Amino acid sequence: MVRLLRKFGVTQYGFPFSKSMALMYAGIPLWEHVAGVSVGLASQVDPLTGEINDYRIWTDIRDLGDHLGDMDFKIAGTRKGITAIQLDIKPAGIPSDMICQCLEPACEGRLQIIDHMEREISAPSTQDDRNPPRLGAQMLGSAEAPSMVTENQSIIDKVSRKRAFIIGVSYVFNDQFSELYGTINDANHIRNLLINDLSFPPSSIRLLTDNDLDSYQRPTRQNIIMGMRWLVEGAKSGDLLFFHFSGHGDLFEIFGSHLVDEEAIQSSLMNRIMVNPLPIGVKLFMTIDCCRAVTAMNLPFQYQMKRRGK
Repeated sequence: MVRLLRKFGVTQYGFPFSKSMALMYAGIPLWEHVAGVSVGLASQVDPLTGEINDYRIWTDIRDLGDHLGDMDFKIAGTRKGITAIQLDIKPAGIPSDMICQCLEPACEGRLQIIDHMEREISAPSTQDDRNPPRLGAQMLGSAEAPSMVTENQSIIDKVSRKRAFIIGVSYVFNDQFSELYGTINDANHIRNLLINDLSFPPSSIRLLTDNDLDSYQRPTRQNIIMGMRWLVEGAKSGDLLFFHFSGHGDLFEIFGSHLVDEEAIQSSLMNRIMVNPLPIGVKLFMTIDCCRAVTAMNLPFQYQMKRRGK
């Protein structure tokens, strides 16, 4: 964050070089400083022809020049060239040669500012310096899937996204399957665990149970597939996703509270929706609480844990 105080002029002219210096103080590896100036124009127009008879150009316009002048031409860049421009004009048009004349004084002013900046700090601060602010963070994991651990975890929580999709099916309205007791209770407990212990925002959790009066919140096949797609939609590196299913299942499929003539949800379909689209760096945790669901996600590897946790 950069805060500016001004006595004359507009603070936006000071943002390029103030940010550039702040980043170098913070140890960000910038190649070189960036500075900017504004070029103003005062012109006299012939009322008959509409052409400009006389004009004056100046740099670093102040409030009065910005208000009464005919042009506000902001030019930012480094010693090597221009990186950004913004042009505001009041007349119907300004000849191109006048625009070109603005570049030379803008370059002179920009280089003078960079001279002062480099006298203050000419290279990014190193880890040995005392000035740069530092967050107590450490990168862990592999180069392809890094994770960040920090003393202030709330900062990282704001950067990374957490999202969960929870399903609890009791089959109370379906004669094809025997009714299950405790699946909806499990789903609600999982939701409370994610919110209270793992800091998942309630708005980022979607819950489907077959005791919900809303038809869109019931675990039908269509709603489950839509929920799985919602879970991974827009996922990016650093995101944490969670999927839970409590209900009936078979060796290669799970069953929602759908009608008898609807298909089960195949493990290959779950893999295609929730696993294949994930970019590198996204963590997806799943708990499948149903019979013979060892291949529920159709994953290529199995991890077998002994009773002692090894």
